Amino acid sequence: MKLSYSVISAYLWCAQQFEWRYLHALPTPMPWSLYFGRCFHEAIEVALRAKMAGEPQNKAIVAAKITFGKWLKGGVTSAFFRDGRINFTEQVDWSGNDRNDLLLIGLKMLDVYLGAHLRVMQITGVEVTQEREVMVEGAKYIFESHLDAITPSTIIDHKTSARLWTQRRADDDLQPTCYLWNVPGEQYVFTYYVITKTRDPQVQSLSTVRSPERLRELENEIIPRVVRGINSGSFPCTKDTWRCGYCHYSPICKEAR
Repeated sequence: MKLSYSVISAYLWCAQQFEWRYLHALPTPMPWSLYFGRCFHEAIEVALRAKMAGEPQNKAIVAAKITFGKWLKGGVTSAFFRDGRINFTEQVDWSGNDRNDLLLIGLKMLDVYLGAHLRVMQITGVEVTQEREVMVEGAKYIFESHLDAITPSTIIDHKTSARLWTQRRADDDLQPTCYLWNVPGEQYVFTYYVITKTRDPQVQSLSTVRSPERLRELENEIIPRVVRGINSGSFPCTKDTWRCGYCHYSPICKEAR
């Protein structure tokens, strides 16, 4: 089993959902926000690679917008996720959103974000895969992280969001903890670029760091707890919390109970 932030966070979010999704691979529609976010990330990757290749900013932005449109219109394919264990169907749960409206919003988001930030970014790597070994009860596991981008001083991650974040959300989030732990020996900062999915997009830069104590807690407590739970077949449901309203497995879960 290869570990990652996605695996750890999915188990902690709801272990029963984790079992349906990762172990049994029960088919589920892809949430529109996940679909939109992946299309946006692909577009950003194109722009950042163009910048690293020395392309003019306007050309990089045009390439990003073309990429976003192609991905948004292309539907769910096997290329959408690195993790083949998740069985998303070709159906997207649009939740009443119009795809053409989302296309226009996404193009405006790219204009606003890249127009303001692309020129000043000192990108040294795009879509960087980082691996680290971790031992749990005598067994070796690989913990893998996929970094959107890195600079000489920070790890960058992009988030599309309905609203701006608070600094506390960035400081409390597990993802920076996982990513910063996965680059030992480096004095990196983790920076979120949050871009709102609105007709007048806003861009927010939130930087956060992690103390050695937080990193040790991840390695010595959180990761082992999740691994032991998975290996022992312990998959408790959060049971009718607000999270169940966002889970396509809720009917199956309630029937199983």
